Amino acid sequence: MAKYHLHAAHPFYKRLISLIDLTRLGLPCSDEEVSAVCAHGAKRQVAAICLPWEKVEAARSVLTQRNSPKISAFYTLPEAGELPELPDAADELEVLVSWKAYEKHDARSLLAQLSEIRSLWCDKTMKVVIDATMAPSLRILRELCDRSIDVGADFIVAATSKRERPHAKESLEVFCSASQSVGKQIGIKISGGLQCIEDARQFVNLIESRMGLGWVESQHFRLGCSQLLDDLEGFRDTFTAGTDSPQERWKNTLAAAH
Repeated sequence: MAKYHLHAAHPFYKRLISLIDLTRLGLPCSDEEVSAVCAHGAKRQVAAICLPWEKVEAARSVLTQRNSPKISAFYTLPEAGELPELPDAADELEVLVSWKAYEKHDARSLLAQLSEIRSLWCDKTMKVVIDATMAPSLRILRELCDRSIDVGADFIVAATSKRERPHAKESLEVFCSASQSVGKQIGIKISGGLQCIEDARQFVNLIESRMGLGWVESQHFRLGCSQLLDDLEGFRDTFTAGTDSPQERWKNTLAAAH
């Protein structure tokens, strides 16, 4: 398993930020709040800004530079009914699939909706969000991962939570195995359950141990979170201030994260 040595603290900080999808999904959310989040993410050079699909146009008015973070529109797949007109201004679409709908209805209808989104967004990145903590079993979790890939998912997103951390590793193994089955061409995102820098480090180590050291880049791997960027900025301040050696500051930061 890959390890981050103490002398690599500062590069690790930069690397984690480059993998972050800075996430703000709460509504109502004013255009001013969206602008502030986008400006903050652009300044720190995160991978993407993830927002409710209704707020994508407001984000695009801020993120106008070619090297700006990508805009990811979050959307919950309806159990029934027609799809809304999704915003063309987004670079990526994150689609949450409900386990309740998957089990209650014919799974083919949900997969047909995903396929329709894929056809409409043929030039965009599609991420299928799967609540790994609510999966009836690891077998069915793998089934939905595989089916999502079959209908054109570019990323499969493992939604986790802190209370389910003991089972997070097993779930992520399923996502890694699904991606490996198609030559590691499908990206993986971890969303939720990231409470501190140490959580992120452990997840990155786990993914690298399965997918390889060179695989964990933003085109293949993301960390969806809202708090982690703030924690990393606090770490940066800790790393660049004081009289302790860089090794001691990094050691103390990780100790405080436990």
